[in-house]
Amino acid sequence: MRLIAGFRSSGLPALIPLRSQRYSMWRPRAVLDHSRSRLHVTQIISLVTPWFVMMASDRRYSYVDHRHVKVKDDVEQACKLVFLCNNSVIGFSGFGELEGPTDEWIVKVLAKEKCRTPTHAAEILRLAAPDPVRALFKGKRTRRWQYSHRFVIAGWSGFDDRPGVLVPFVAEVHNNNGMSENFVLNVETKDGEPGFSVTGRELHAENREQLCSELQATAVNGACHPYGIEQCLVRAIQRTHAVYKDEWVGPHVLTACVPKPSPTPSGLFITTEPANGRTLTTAHYRPDFDPAHQMGASLVCGGAGATNFVGTSA
Repeated sequence: MRLIAGFRSSGLPALIPLRSQRYSMWRPRAVLDHSRSRLHVTQIISLVTPWFVMMASDRRYSYVDHRHVKVKDDVEQACKLVFLCNNSVIGFSGFGELEGPTDEWIVKVLAKEKCRTPTHAAEILRLAAPDPVRALFKGKRTRRWQYSHRFVIAGWSGFDDRPGVLVPFVAEVHNNNGMSENFVLNVETKDGEPGFSVTGRELHAENREQLCSELQATAVNGACHPYGIEQCLVRAIQRTHAVYKDEWVGPHVLTACVPKPSPTPSGLFITTEPANGRTLTTAHYRPDFDPAHQMGASLVCGGAGATNFVGTSA
């Protein structure tokens, strides 16, 4: 296990392997049982390759109403992905409202600290998340630690034993499947081998196998076509909703693609179109794959941030 530069000196707890479903793009791996948690909403698939990282999420999220946690499917507003500069994307599974929409909360807390790197973002989220989660259940009988909340970060960072080299990785900041009031950090690196992780609702075994087969079919001469990969992730999430009838996963999917950052970036540009592997892209997919008006993903870089990023895409 390699440590992302900066984590060891940041005071974070010791790193352990990523505790989410983790699979090779070509070969399924063991699935972690999340059944102890009373709340696992959302399905987020994070994928890494040597050329780009990608995240896809459904747009249904949960909120606390009196003593109960409920879900809503607000297509125009439900954004669960946040770009961090040009190096990573952050998603979340759990509560859709932390002092307002959770994507806006992420933008605010990271902008306040002028965050520009995923290592710094992980530390900020770990320290900032417990208070708003506690506030959700203030005065309610429901035990807040019975509900899981996870932030997942997919992006590019340097590593202690490879200074100056950007390596794709996936990290999670979470409350131990709802068993703890505090948040901890897990990191998984991929060392250039294409692979993906699932956060939130698990993939049904047949859906998982189908996704692996579809991902393998997109490989051309050892490379991965970004648009084809994106379509595979979207279809897997939509199958969870439509075929396997998972009420906690919605039919609308938001995607974000982050290519490997250039050593001399010319600017920060986001386009609302299917992934191309060259620029930051975000796209909203409806069940029929027709073009749709979208709001998201959000963006934060340094002290600036933006939410409700509007555009049209496939």
